[in-house]
Amino acid sequence: MVKAKVAFFVYSEGIQPGPPPTINAPIMLIAPASIPGNYSFAISFGVQGVDVKKSNKLQVVFCDPNDNPVQDTGVIELPANAQQENAAGEELQGFVLNMDFRNMLLEMSGEYSTKIMFNNEIIEQKYITVIAGKR
Repeated sequence: MVKAKVAFFVYSEGIQPGPPPTINAPIMLIAPASIPGNYSFAISFGVQGVDVKKSNKLQVVFCDPNDNPVQDTGVIELPANAQQENAAGEELQGFVLNMDFRNMLLEMSGEYSTKIMFNNEIIEQKYITVIAGKR
């Protein structure tokens, strides 16, 4: 049995719709004009090792420095796709997801995180620093 894993993850200023979609301005930190303040950004990630012939569950949670959820997708049901074949094997089957976070209220500076849960298990947690930017 192959275990799902995050193949890549990027925070960015946004995603240009495709095909193919384009990641605009990858970022290493978030700097709204003030804290608290609102900020829009996007995440892109890919998950491999997915058994696409059975239904799966995905959840993404963006948390503040105290690990309190700021944004939670809730559980997203991914239906089975019995027709999909992958010559590379199950360990490389998966999906890419782009997600926009618009006007997120960031109430404090510090290290925020994005948790990616697959079938009720955290398979990755990525961090990004939030600081007050220049006015």
